[in-house]
Amino acid sequence: MQQFRRHRYPTSFPAQATTPFGVRPAKVIDVNEYGAQLDGLSDLAPGDKVVLRAGNDQLTSIVRWVAEDRVGVMFRPMLTINQVDSLRYAKRPSMRTRFSSVGLAEMR
Repeated sequence: MQQFRRHRYPTSFPAQATTPFGVRPAKVIDVNEYGAQLDGLSDLAPGDKVVLRAGNDQLTSIVRWVAEDRVGVMFRPMLTINQVDSLRYAKRPSMRTRFSSVGLAEMR
């Protein structure tokens, strides 16, 4: 039977993770409504519960896999599309202001 993982959107979103070992900083590397890959966490094992504080949201998740200081988590409950979008785009100020017209002069 072939394993299938839905597409995850790449991002670089700072978060705070509450783990069985305390509160730690983490970074969301990629995300979709079902799960995410987190960087900066170690000493976790599959099955551990992790609560992510990202922006105004508290996201409950369960560790599915561990590799060095990265972990894959599965969200319980699933995220909404709006939550996924906020994790994808909220910390990219350069993308928001990339096409700003402030300070431009008309060319004639």
